[in-house]
Amino acid sequence: MPLAEFNELPPDDAAELLTVVCGCAAWQRVLVASRPFGTPGELAATSDGVMGALGWSDVEQALSAEPEAVPAAVRGSEEAVTYEGRFGVPFVIEPTGRTEEQIRAALAERLAADEDDEQRAVRRELAAIVRNRLATTFV
Repeated sequence: MPLAEFNELPPDDAAELLTVVCGCAAWQRVLVASRPFGTPGELAATSDGVMGALGWSDVEQALSAEPEAVPAAVRGSEEAVTYEGRFGVPFVIEPTGRTEEQIRAALAERLAADEDDEQRAVRRELAAIVRNRLATTFV
């Protein structure tokens, strides 16, 4: 969809369109209210900023709307189950350009993180996933 068309959508329609990009209602509201965007890069930068400012419960909401949040390389693995039990959210990583081995290594590394560091990593990876979705949704 052309970004200019997104900018002109009624707020409810714009928010609904964003649901497939990120399932967090707070994130959707802020992006809709921040329109118009001049470029896809401006939209992506705003999205990244919102992701960093969201409360943890909003991040959890976004992850709960991601049925495929855990990459196939580790889905169902003992490590992924342990990760979710430890941190309360599924392991999420932007898989684009990463091999299965790199994804498994990242999971092993992040299992050793403390909660604050891991929450930052989750935000960073979710922001990257959303950024890629925005890039393919709006031109």
